[in-house]
Amino acid sequence: LIGPETIGSVCWLDKHRSIANNALGGIFLEMTALPQRAALQRSWHSGSGSAMLNTTLEKAFRDFDQTGWVANYRGVVGNDERQFNGPNIRIPMLSYSRAHPWGHPHRPFQFYHSALDDMDHACRDAFMKSLEHLQFMFSALEQERIPNGSFRGEAFLSGLGLSMDRNLHLEVMRNRMKIMDMLDGSCSIAEIASSLHLPLEEVDIFIAALEKAGVVHSTSHSAW
Repeated sequence: LIGPETIGSVCWLDKHRSIANNALGGIFLEMTALPQRAALQRSWHSGSGSAMLNTTLEKAFRDFDQTGWVANYRGVVGNDERQFNGPNIRIPMLSYSRAHPWGHPHRPFQFYHSALDDMDHACRDAFMKSLEHLQFMFSALEQERIPNGSFRGEAFLSGLGLSMDRNLHLEVMRNRMKIMDMLDGSCSIAEIASSLHLPLEEVDIFIAALEKAGVVHSTSHSAW
């Protein structure tokens, strides 16, 4: 959705209520071409859908760029995401920007709301980095699922062809055992990765291998 600030979202939500009622969530974008750190603002928390979006997108945000910063709702900026998160609407809407945090002398950026705010200060490299960052986050969201193991106790990884020499790959095997401990159908991929402080990709690759071996069956998140 592209529209004039605030009033555009207000009008769209009013005129497209049937569509809005089916919306699962989203990300509001602004200041994406500034040569500053990326910032992710969580949505208003209300229900499992909001929790899932925040967990998955935040984990992917941090995996892609460890220099970025994250804040709760209204902790980065206040813009169109307010309309979607508002009372009696409650569409979980995060925001992605490159705004400086509170306390910075040039928050959110040096020429904000001034006559000097023009395209001369836009950085193509920063914009492309934002695009790659968002694509990574969307990919994680599309791959999100809840895995459930069909094995009792620990899976026999050697029999499944998924074991490694512990003398050469001790950390990998330890991580795989930790991941298997959580495959009871109660956690999503992002929740497992966040809990174990592991990259989403590492968790997803191992679970995909277990799925291919037929000992893990995954369902999409209830919010979908």
